[in-house]
Amino acid sequence: MQISHPGLLYVLAAVLLLLGIFWLLAIGGRGAEVATVLALGVAIFGLAWPTLWQARSLDHAKLARAARSLARDVAGREAAEQQKFLADSGQSVPADIGFSQPEILQWRTDGGGHEGSLSDIMDFYGGLRHGRLVILGEAAAGKTVLANQLLLDLIAALPPQGATFTVPVRLSLPSFSPAGDRHTTDGVRLSAELDGWISSCLADVYGVSVRQARALVRDGWILPVLDGLDEMDPVSEPVRAAGVIRALNHPAGPGLRPVILSCRTGRYEQLAGTAAAPGQRPVLQDATAVAIQPLTATQINAYLTSRFPDPADRESVQQRWKPVLRAIADDGDCPLVTVLSSPFYLYLTVTAYDSSTTCPGELTSLPADRLRPYLLDRLIPAVTAQHAKPDGTTFDPGDVTRWLTALAWHLDARRVRHGEAGTDIRLHELWAIAGERAPRYLTATFLALLAPAMLLISGPGSREASLSAATFVASLPSYFSFIPLGLIRGPAIYLTCYVLFLLVVGSYCFLRARRVPVTLIRFDLSALRTRPARQRLFAGLAAGLATWFLIMLLWALVSGSPGEWSSLLIAAFHPGATFSDFVSSRFFLALCLLGGIAVGLVSQPTAISQPGQVVRQGLAHDLSILVVFGVVMGGTLSIAFAYGGSVFNALDWFCLLFGLSMGVAWLSDSPWPRYLTAIKLAGRRRLPSHPAIFLDWAYSAGLLRLAGISCQFRHSDFQDHLATKLPSTGP
Repeated sequence: MQISHPGLLYVLAAVLLLLGIFWLLAIGGRGAEVATVLALGVAIFGLAWPTLWQARSLDHAKLARAARSLARDVAGREAAEQQKFLADSGQSVPADIGFSQPEILQWRTDGGGHEGSLSDIMDFYGGLRHGRLVILGEAAAGKTVLANQLLLDLIAALPPQGATFTVPVRLSLPSFSPAGDRHTTDGVRLSAELDGWISSCLADVYGVSVRQARALVRDGWILPVLDGLDEMDPVSEPVRAAGVIRALNHPAGPGLRPVILSCRTGRYEQLAGTAAAPGQRPVLQDATAVAIQPLTATQINAYLTSRFPDPADRESVQQRWKPVLRAIADDGDCPLVTVLSSPFYLYLTVTAYDSSTTCPGELTSLPADRLRPYLLDRLIPAVTAQHAKPDGTTFDPGDVTRWLTALAWHLDARRVRHGEAGTDIRLHELWAIAGERAPRYLTATFLALLAPAMLLISGPGSREASLSAATFVASLPSYFSFIPLGLIRGPAIYLTCYVLFLLVVGSYCFLRARRVPVTLIRFDLSALRTRPARQRLFAGLAAGLATWFLIMLLWALVSGSPGEWSSLLIAAFHPGATFSDFVSSRFFLALCLLGGIAVGLVSQPTAISQPGQVVRQGLAHDLSILVVFGVVMGGTLSIAFAYGGSVFNALDWFCLLFGLSMGVAWLSDSPWPRYLTAIKLAGRRRLPSHPAIFLDWAYSAGLLRLAGISCQFRHSDFQDHLATKLPSTGP
């Protein structure tokens, strides 16, 4: 019999098992009887698990539907990205970039032609035997645009229903960190890590369930389009990039893994010259590498004519662009041809002179050494004029230049001091722009004082409430037998334990908050719109409820009164429960359910759709933790230790603030307090008042691009140009 909803069998079996145990305890059954029933249920479930799991396996039709849905989402996302790359709207058509197989790289290829262009990249890729293509080029050559166009063409040519196909998905390699040493780590392990990373990206970015994502990757439904191999490592040694090459050279199933990989030519040559393990190759084996060629004068003219057609004659360019086309056509050695042969500088030109009031003909009179800086300087004023802020106003170009310059200097400093690649802007590490020490120690000192201060503020401060609070704190260490409480005699024990507890909390906060590594965790309620997030939440709640159930069962068995177990369960929902039943039942129920929610909704981010998303999700997590610790934990303790008393007395205040102080201690290694500190230290002249909102705008305007959970400057030339605007001593 085919099981259409096998999850119902799990629920039914669990309910029957729990009812059986509940009935045994209710009639006064012994612990041995309960243990026998529990063991029998676990054994039956273990025997049935393989059959049930096999029934839940995804068939070809389900995977095909998931793959087609993924293809639609990828096409929509990448079409929007292509518009940002080209600073265009509507049906964006890139310049017809040419490419050819380089002669300098000598190893086994995947076949295909010797040359081609963007217009026939689909046919070129179809001529490969294994679908393994490496796109090489210098900075600003158009590698990402070519790879993205191939992705869109492949999705547009997907076969009809019922056929097997692969979905190309573009992924940013700098967010992938293979573990281990590139010389010793086994290729099988690296390949498995790469599969897991691709699956997690599918789940986080496109909302595919984790189970479906793993099946799609495992069964060959995904064609990875890996961008940024050259940005994974510092200049000195490409360790992480070498790990990716080893993973891609390992067989995936019966053959090699189809892949589209982009990398700078210099970095790939560096990889080719590095030492490799015996039997390994330092470059992608059985893959065809193509090097992007500079744009020709004909290709530049065709693109400008297509982008700015004359309204009276669609085959001709607008009047204001004709001086540029004449200069390019009349002199093949014209400096303008050399500059515009780079797709990035062609993008700068069309962005700077997009408005009909501009005069691009002025470029023909500029010398070669001034063309590139001139175009780079015009980018920010043009973008700020074309892209408004969310409130409808526009940024001041001087402010945008100053803020982006500070970010460029920050990346350059980290590259020099820490040996990083110097390309990724990580908002959770942006505090370092205000100094390596000041944000950490100021935040650590503030948190070290804040957490104990909350414990000192106990409401009205009556003598009875203070004594109750001190007694409560003094009772905490009594659960640990190694603390020599017997050495302290008389009333001094309360004050001594209270002061020691405050010192421990303050020291703990300071030591955690001053560390350089931070804990990056997100809490994303918007993810509940996706099925995988809802499944994780329900699974977390079920796990929390099951944990509470087992705690109550063990409590009854250990206490030697299993017959009272049912009363413990009922006490969790009975308003008139006694103090003992409340502490042993309702308190544990609240903690278990909260833990289940945390497991279901809290995770480490691996991909984002906007730069500021990591800040908003992180702050939501921190505020939620404070609410949980302060209101739930503190409120529960207050009711437990003053059950039946007046509402919100001095002890209630103490318990509430105690929960908040524990929340502060829990979050002491969060990056966001020092992030807020850095904004105040840096001031508006070096950072905007809301960096996350500004980076969201810069990304939507095309000045930045996303790479995993980081963002990068649109191009390294743009970043380097801004970095030169600051003196060598820093801002």
